[in-house]
Amino acid sequence: MRKIKFRAWEFSGKFMIDNFHEKDSFQSVLCGYNPYSYDYTIMQWTGLTDKNGKEVYEGDIIETWAAEDFPDSYIRTVVVDDSTKQLTLHPAGGYILCEPACSSHFEVIGNIHESPELLEATK
Repeated sequence: MRKIKFRAWEFSGKFMIDNFHEKDSFQSVLCGYNPYSYDYTIMQWTGLTDKNGKEVYEGDIIETWAAEDFPDSYIRTVVVDDSTKQLTLHPAGGYILCEPACSSHFEVIGNIHESPELLEATK
């Protein structure tokens, strides 16, 4: 059983709140009550780490490749599929997230909030 972890992006101040599950406000935000004036979006940890041991969260932008000597890489965003409620990659196609065998084949290079310019590579 994996640990459930969250982080949150605070829109007005434009900063990431790591370990959001440990914050007192977590339960309040999930129940629809926000005791603060912050506008959050919550991202869940996938349970995976990349080739550098960095945790992979929903909203992360990753670079993925088939093998170390494979010349082509792809930029993908970790998203929740609305129909299945499972974490997947966007755009679809190519590689999937798996652990531990595939963790050496992807690297977190940013996230949709702090580095949106990386999304241009996914179009």
